[in-house]
Amino acid sequence: MKKNILILAAFFLLLPLSFVQTSCDKGVNDFLNSLKLSNEDIVAGLRKALDIAADDASVLGSKVDGFLKNKLIALAMPDDLKPVLQLIDLSKEVPLVGSMLSSGLKSVADDFVVSLNRAAETAAGKAAPVFKKAITGMTITDALGILQGGDTAATHYLREKTTEGLTVAFKPECENVINAVGVTSQYKKLADEYNDVMGNTAVALLASAAGLPNQLNADLPDYVTRKAIHGMYVLMRGEEKKIRDNPKNYASDIIQKVFGSAEAKVKKK
Repeated sequence: MKKNILILAAFFLLLPLSFVQTSCDKGVNDFLNSLKLSNEDIVAGLRKALDIAADDASVLGSKVDGFLKNKLIALAMPDDLKPVLQLIDLSKEVPLVGSMLSSGLKSVADDFVVSLNRAAETAAGKAAPVFKKAITGMTITDALGILQGGDTAATHYLREKTTEGLTVAFKPECENVINAVGVTSQYKKLADEYNDVMGNTAVALLASAAGLPNQLNADLPDYVTRKAIHGMYVLMRGEEKKIRDNPKNYASDIIQKVFGSAEAKVKKK
């Protein structure tokens, strides 16, 4: 008898929870059913948008000066090599030969920075397939969040989901590119010029007082990889916003249907 009473009591205690859960599920289902877009439409539209953004970003980044002349993503002198810039300034203070030493080092440093950007531009052309492969795992939950997210929600999603994997996949490409476009040889010229300037006794004294290293050391593949990937996300962010702002500018029917819908205009708070 007691056992039956306990079972009955448990039933009535759990009944509200079941009702709440059922109500929640019903609410989600009602919401999905109220949309004019099917789940398949939303996922297909978001995938297509990311495909287009990846293609366009790859084209923008891989063209000549795609990185170098874009202030948002241009590669500057790596932090490990900032002593070069300090040495350029310090060498100017040395009488007679200072201007010449500074000018020579700056010229080599400028060429080296150009080569870094050329490496990123070359790597950018290989990025689109890597990005596209990461898009295939998008779920309807992901897609709904992206659709009603901010102007760059899709790119943010991709960054969260793929940065680590992209780094692993992208770094070998950057290592190959670094050698192919001459970054390694430019780095050697930079190091040699740095050492030559440090060979001047007056400059060496100033450099020692400033705590500058005797030799340069930098992980160039790691630097180019990180900056190239960051640059691609920046470019994709811009392309995604273009799609959201003007879906009718794109020939794809699914892009126009999804991003031109009322659902795409309702942003999550």
